[in-house]
Parts: sequence; C-alpha cells; structure tokens
Amino acid sequence: MSLIPTASVKYVFLSPHFPPWFQHYIEKMKQAGVVVLGIGDQPWAGLSPGLKSSLKEYYHVANMLDYDQLYRAMGHLIHNHGRIHFVESLNEFWLETEGQLREDFNIPGYKFEEVSEYKKKSFMKQVFREAGLDAAKGTYPHTIEEALTFAHATGYPLVAKPDVGVGAEGATKVNNDAELVHVWRPEHRFYLEEFISGIIETYDGLVDAEGNIIFDCSITYNSGIMEIVKNHTEMVLSHRTKREIPADLRAAGAKAVAAFRCRLRFFHLEFFRTSQNRLLPLEMNLRPPGGRSIDMWNWGNDTDIFAAYVKLVQGQKVPRFPMSAPYYTCSAPRRDHWRYKHSHEEVLALLGTRLRCYDEIPKVFSLVMGDRAYWFVTPDEAEAQRITQFIQERI
Repeated sequence: MSLIPTASVKYVFLSPHFPPWFQHYIEKMKQAGVVVLGIGDQPWAGLSPGLKSSLKEYYHVANMLDYDQLYRAMGHLIHNHGRIHFVESLNEFWLETEGQLREDFNIPGYKFEEVSEYKKKSFMKQVFREAGLDAAKGTYPHTIEEALTFAHATGYPLVAKPDVGVGAEGATKVNNDAELVHVWRPEHRFYLEEFISGIIETYDGLVDAEGNIIFDCSITYNSGIMEIVKNHTEMVLSHRTKREIPADLRAAGAKAVAAFRCRLRFFHLEFFRTSQNRLLPLEMNLRPPGGRSIDMWNWGNDTDIFAAYVKLVQGQKVPRFPMSAPYYTCSAPRRDHWRYKHSHEEVLALLGTRLRCYDEIPKVFSLVMGDRAYWFVTPDEAEAQRITQFIQERI
C-alpha cells in the first residue's frame, strides 16, 4: 500500500454516529488535517455537535442496507471532493459493504471477495493451519452424514456455528448424535468444530502500511461469549487488558496477522487457552475489538493509539509502541434489572482517580455487555479483580 501525502487524505467513514465509541476519534482525525466525509442513516439534525463540526460533508441515506443508496452517496462525495483514499467503519457489520465500495470506486484496501472469505470460520481455520497454528478440528459439512462422520471421528461435545457470524452469534453446543440431527438444517449449513474448554485471550493491535505491528495488546474475558449469550439472565461480560502479553500469544498472533496480510488497519484475534496451556486460534477480525476497546488501550498505556492510526493514514512513519503497559484497564458492567449490594455512589468513592469512564451501553449490545459500565485502571491485577467483584456483587 503506497503512502499518501498528508494534505490530500480523504477518508469516508460509514455510520460515523453509531456505534458511538468512535465519534471523538473522528474529531481527532479532523483536528489532524484529515478530510473526513460521512455516510449514515442518521439525519443531520440528529448528529452530535462535535461530529457535525468534524465532517467536511455528510450524506444522509434512508437505509444503510440499500447498497444503491450507498453507491450514489459515494459517487456524490467523489464528485465533490475528488479521489477517496479510505472507506472504513471500524465495525464488523459494514466490512463487506466497505469492500464493495472499495472495489466499485477503486479505493485501496480489502475488496468484497477478500472480506467475504476472511469472515468465514472455515476459511479462517484454513489460514490458521497454513500459518502453523494449532487450530481446533473443524469442518463445513454438506450433509448430515458428513457431520456425523466428523462427530464420530472427533468426539463430542462439538460446537455448531454459522460459517459467517460475529463471536458466538448463533453458536450451539452439541453433545450427541440426536442433538446434531436436531440442529441440522440443509438450507442453513453450519461450521462444526470440536468444543474447546478454556479462557479467551485476545491479540489485538494496529499494523502499518507494510504490515508491521506497531501496537499490540491483549484482553481477557471473564467468560466465553457463547456462555454469556445463552445465560445472559445470570451473566454479563467483564474484561480487562493485560499489562504484559504472554510470549506464546504474541508469537501466534504475529503469525496470524502476517497470514491474513493485514495492512494499515486495526485487528482483533481471539484465542482459547486451555488448562493444559494449549493455545488455539478462534477467529480473526479485520477491525478493532468492540465497545471502548481503543479507549481501554489508551487508558492502559497512557497514550493515544488512534493518533498513531491517523498518522499512518496520513502516510507518516510511526515507531513501535512499548511492549508492556503501566496499567490494567477494566470494564465492569451492570444490568439494570439486577440489584447490587453497593450503590453507584459507593462505587465512585471506591474508584476515585482510577475511574476513566462511566457510560450507558447501547441496547443493541446490552445482551452481552450489560446496560452500563465502569471503566477503570489499576497497576495491580489482584486489585482489578477485587474492584470488579465489589462493583458486581449482587444482593
């Protein structure tokens, strides 16, 4: 990917208003001199003042799922502003749309077919294995007979999940032949793989135009996403960034980033670590982790990762960030319908200067992430666990 002179960078941001996590970063892009253009389904009057002031032009469409409307919007922006260098959303949902727009308007980056392949669980596992990583056994069966043959060779339990999907969306644990036959639908094939018991560790970061990792980080979750989705009435996702990345995780993550040919973008890899310390790649995502993950990186490292991304967008060289962080950054969410032992005021008093943010979670994400959350930092892992337990202790 060729570097672009700073003064000429034009960046189209899809759905700049939602999710809300990126709006302040769009403001940073504008402050750095990037010409930011927006396409979204929120009327202009509904945009925040900061977002309005950061967008050189905003094209409102009635339906973001209608590609013809997006095509016309992009044509309009190119007519008004000339060549576009980036079209991004930093959001899983719009990755294929980004790819189609890049293809149709000759914009650098992953094209539609590449993104479509990279989103398939079956393709991800193939790439992981070719990179020499220890991927879980899996198959994409055409018939129930093929599925049963795999099950008998691998052993139960298994996980059946859509070949294309985000996280644990649509995933089902299968314990025997009868359950496998029950979930099988010829018109809706699924990816079938061995069930791995372990904790999820992520390997996330940012690569430059040559594919060099300039920043990396890891997040640990309190539980698997699939378990939380299935048991959301009793569970909620908590997570925290690590101060140090285990050497095996960093090495495996770097292999995966190279295998997927990541260039000038954020990435989000998920691995399972078993009780026997086996590290298995779960999935690759061509975007940052969800929620306030970039904020968590910044808070944990006392830095501005997005400012580095903007410099890369502008064609500047960015040195490698330090390999460790001064803080753990923690997310401790709550659900509105649960009763908690400690009041909001007591939590704020305990957190003191450790608190970085308290915010509501958009309803579309609340099933997993809760209704509101506290984000805080601490240099001590045991303290991180104690504070999270204090916040989430229920009556």
